[in-house]
Parts: sequence; structure tokens; C-alpha cells
Amino acid sequence: MISENDVNILDLPTIQIDFEGEFLASCGLPNQIELLDLCHEYFIDWFTQRYSLQEFAQKYANKHISLWTTQAVELPTSMDNHPFFAFIIRFDALDDSYVLVQCKLMSRDKVH
Repeated sequence: MISENDVNILDLPTIQIDFEGEFLASCGLPNQIELLDLCHEYFIDWFTQRYSLQEFAQKYANKHISLWTTQAVELPTSMDNHPFFAFIIRFDALDDSYVLVQCKLMSRDKVH
């Protein structure tokens, strides 16, 4: 699911999601229930601490979790003009272990 055009989130400027906006995690793999259950505890910590995407990725990198941009989905339009963003959570130690996340952004730093 990660293509050669996708980028590790740690290689991007800071991205902050809208913790009050829409947030969707989905998975179409045979082990989807296991993967979504696994994500649940990480999402609780993420929303409680309000990490940027980079802070979240750095915190859980030692658990073999990586976050990647994705071009594989068509993003919905927002009713309040906040941009949507999609990324993949990959559990690097497991085979076929991708969860797609779609959420709204609050801010995104620009590349200098």
C-alpha cells in the first residue's frame, strides 16, 4: 500500500491534526480487527497528548510503527474548508499491517 511516491511523515515539516474534527481509521486487510484494535491504544494517547504527526511517529518508532503519506485514496471535501489529510500507519514488524487514517488538519509548516 505504500508506493515509491509516498513519504515517511518524519521527513515532512510539522503537521498538526484537528483533534476536534473528523477522524477515520480503516483497514481492508484480513487481519483488520487485530490492526484496528492495536491502533486504539495509540490513538487514545495521541488524542490525549495532542501530538503532531511527527511527535506521534517519533514516540512510537521504537515500537516499529511508521507513518507514511499516501496517494492511494481520494480525499473528501470539508464543509468548513479545513483540508483533509490521509496517511498510513504501518506496523513494520508485522506482515500486511497497514491502517489508513483520514483526518482534518489544523496546521502544516511550510518547507523552507
